[in-house]
Amino acid sequence: MKRIISRKTRKRIIISLSALLVISMIMNASAVGPLALAVWAGVKHFWEEYAKAMPKAVGKEIGAWATAAAIRLVLAEFIKMALFDKFKDNCDHLPEIILMNPKIMIADNNGNYYGNPPMEELVNSFIRLTQPFYVLAIMLVAFYLLFVSGSPLGRARAKASLIRLVLSMGLIVLTIPVIQLCLDISEIITGSILNMQDVTPGIAILKGAIDGVYDNFLGAITISYWNSVYLLMFSGVMFFFPFMLIALRYFMVIYFTTLFPVTVLLYAFYFTRNMGGHLFRETFRWIFIQPLYALILVAISVSAVSMPLIGTDASARMGFGLAGFIVLIIAPLIVVKVMDWLAMLMIILTSIEFPGMHGVVGMIDELQVEGPETVEITPPPPIRPRA
Repeated sequence: MKRIISRKTRKRIIISLSALLVISMIMNASAVGPLALAVWAGVKHFWEEYAKAMPKAVGKEIGAWATAAAIRLVLAEFIKMALFDKFKDNCDHLPEIILMNPKIMIADNNGNYYGNPPMEELVNSFIRLTQPFYVLAIMLVAFYLLFVSGSPLGRARAKASLIRLVLSMGLIVLTIPVIQLCLDISEIITGSILNMQDVTPGIAILKGAIDGVYDNFLGAITISYWNSVYLLMFSGVMFFFPFMLIALRYFMVIYFTTLFPVTVLLYAFYFTRNMGGHLFRETFRWIFIQPLYALILVAISVSAVSMPLIGTDASARMGFGLAGFIVLIIAPLIVVKVMDWLAMLMIILTSIEFPGMHGVVGMIDELQVEGPETVEITPPPPIRPRA
């Protein structure tokens, strides 16, 4: 079949139509011109105002963000070296820190033990302070027994007080050896507990919690400044407070050692026996809280060995490590009755409508160790014989 229009003819037709279209546009320039000029002006304005400035603005914003991120990362690295690495170093030496005791007595080169001079001077100053009270108390009790015709109960109490005064005079002289003996017993018990189990897994769990919190802190500081501040405050409380409590025990032992002569004197009198007994309990409570730290560390280590998930899952390791830090904080506070004081403080703050305290009071009330309740029993009236 032959073609009706040849290729050469079609080419001539397209050229002719194109020429007619151009001629038509030129002849109607009065109508098309303003629209074309408006479109060109819009394109030109966009190019001059936005297209040229856009790369510069985007680059400036990216540069500012990158600079801020770099500064925050450098700050995070500094905080890691200054705080988080120190926390991990403390965890590495946690058994040695737990076994720390004040030097009440020291030994010379020949193996002879004697009182540490600063501690001995402090204790002797309190002994000298109590001497006038002992002399006055013995004179008053002796005068009562010799010249006052009191009731049998009063004379029995006076004789018991006189015996306690004489015995306490000998006990306060032995303050330093007695306290050192208690510290030695506590250290032996603590060392025995720590030797029951390898505590390396427990220390690794605690360090894993520190690493996990730091990873969250590093992710937060590049996004939100305040979130990283909150995490840093949380880390300071959580990881520093257990070691602060161990250091507090160290100083509280020194404090109650210097008060031991006053404690014995108060316990010797009948009307101050409760105060003296309270000081006795506080003294031995702060001394023998040491094995509790060792027991908690051994429990964390045993749990870490018996739970394989803790060793493989970073989140589980961080959660269990944080729980271990919480126990290291809460358990000693319960033993030394600090939680009771905290509960009283929270109740006072709640009574004055301090915001956010209602939930905290409930949590602390659950952590208190309540003593046995005493119930007053009224005896029945005697049965009289019938008339």
